[in-house]
Amino acid sequence: MHDHNAGEEQWLCVHVVIGYNKLATTETRSNILNEINSILINSPSNLYNSYVEHTENLYSTSSYETNLNEIESSSKTIIAFDQISHESLLRKIYSWNPLINFITDVIQIYPSCDDLGALYINIYRQSNKLSWHTDHSHFFVNLILQQASMSNEADGLELFNGRTYSHRVAEIRLSKLPRINAILTYDCHPDHRLSDYVL
Repeated sequence: MHDHNAGEEQWLCVHVVIGYNKLATTETRSNILNEINSILINSPSNLYNSYVEHTENLYSTSSYETNLNEIESSSKTIIAFDQISHESLLRKIYSWNPLINFITDVIQIYPSCDDLGALYINIYRQSNKLSWHTDHSHFFVNLILQQASMSNEADGLELFNGRTYSHRVAEIRLSKLPRINAILTYDCHPDHRLSDYVL
């Protein structure tokens, strides 16, 4: 479950319904999930298993003076951009001109130049979560590939202003299935790179 701060009434979040079935058909999602499973099975040493304590803006608590009441903890497995094959269907979607044109029509933003975070895959297993936080990029596209509740259930495509508004991924409980989503990172600046410390 991807929650947004209920106290914010003006956050920009566009749920893309029209065209989503063409972008992420059952076959497309299945192929992407097969690519992800191949990485999980064949390259486990290349995965980043993250557990961190952080502030709401995703900076490490060891680097900043932080009120203990403000500390959040998060955990997940990450497949970074440099671990995703250039032939990957997911990479092709990230570079797909109709998607880029749509995002540009909504707001003038550019694909990130970050070597690791331009496109990455989040895998949330049992007890994993991403606590309340704001992002270091202005916008992201969240492509839900698998919900923890059902393997064949996806939840659409979402364009969200993550730098301005707090959001989280609720803890995965009582599910044998991981929640899998791809984050496509965009920013208002064409040379954007993520900060050194980003979950």
